[in-house]
Parts: sequence; structure tokens; C-alpha cells
Amino acid sequence: MNVGNTAHKEGATQIKKSVNVTKEDVENFKMLNSMGVKLTARKIPDESENSFMDFIKSL
Repeated sequence: MNVGNTAHKEGATQIKKSVNVTKEDVENFKMLNSMGVKLTARKIPDESENSFMDFIKSL
């Protein structure tokens, strides 16, 4: 599952140029990850695939 192009909103933290997450988002992504869902963070398909969890591990 790719996470990308999420707009900034109140209470959100920018973790990549095109990705902003709230604390609630982070908890939901952690839950999906624990269920075995592979999460990536790419703005465009040609961008190298990075683990989304690497971007939120410090939050």
C-alpha cells in the first residue's frame, strides 16, 4: 500500500515532502503494519520504494 500526497492539516507532521500524518494516522499505519500490510511512501511510481515505517518510527 502506498502512502503519498496527503495534505497538511492541523496537528499533522510533515514526514516527506508530500506526506503529512497525525498521531491518529501513525497509530493506524502501525496497526496495518502489524497485520502484515506492506506500506511504502512514493510520490510517483518511478520514485524508489521506501518503507513507510522508516519515516514514522521516530513519531
